[in-house]
Amino acid sequence: MKKSILIIEDNENLRDIYSSVLKELGIDVHFSNDGENAFKKIAQKEYDLYIVDIFLPTITGLEVIKVIRERYKKAKILIVSAAATDAIAEEAMRLGAAALLRKPFRLKELREIVERFI
Repeated sequence: MKKSILIIEDNENLRDIYSSVLKELGIDVHFSNDGENAFKKIAQKEYDLYIVDIFLPTITGLEVIKVIRERYKKAKILIVSAAATDAIAEEAMRLGAAALLRKPFRLKELREIVERFI
């Protein structure tokens, strides 16, 4: 069965970059550009991995992580952020994120983390 990822990222250019890298790995890629839309997608389907930007419009990535974790206890969550402080990163990990990738990062790093998780 094909693996699936939900990318929750408000930057369209980054979504396109993530998509091209992950599709090369044969992964079914789904997107959300904000927390509200992410909640709808999370309610409809469980994904093999969630890639969550911390700073999203309307609802923070931390809130999204909480909802994912409440609904899917064993979900694999990767957070990405350019501006997350150590305190925010620690909070995300406490809420259930498995890893943090700080922007900017190399696409090779993204690929390696995704391959490890799924």
